[in-house]
Amino acid sequence: MTLSRLSTRFVAFTGALAMSTALLFVAPQAHAAKNNGAYYSAELAQTAPAKKELIRGVFVKCSDGKCSAPLASAAAKNMCVAIAREFGEVKSFKAGERTFDAAQIAACNEKSGAKIAG
Repeated sequence: MTLSRLSTRFVAFTGALAMSTALLFVAPQAHAAKNNGAYYSAELAQTAPAKKELIRGVFVKCSDGKCSAPLASAAAKNMCVAIAREFGEVKSFKAGERTFDAAQIAACNEKSGAKIAG
């Protein structure tokens, strides 16, 4: 192979690598930004004082019984458990377009050890 063929292949490889890297890191951020930075949202069973906590690498903000957080590297179920553990029983939970059903919410609250109202 000649040097020019190697150079062309190297440039093509480098370009593809750069594009892949950009998509890997930019696409999730763009998705989170679409919802004003909120990827996770939770409604709590009881209203708690306004609070902001670092949970699983992201800041979760709660006020008036509603919590929100940007996309994290944690699985949605783990984020639900962490929010319930920190802020109290979760009544509804959404991660992106996915809404947890009653069984998933019950499992989230049970694993968190949150005190269940009622």
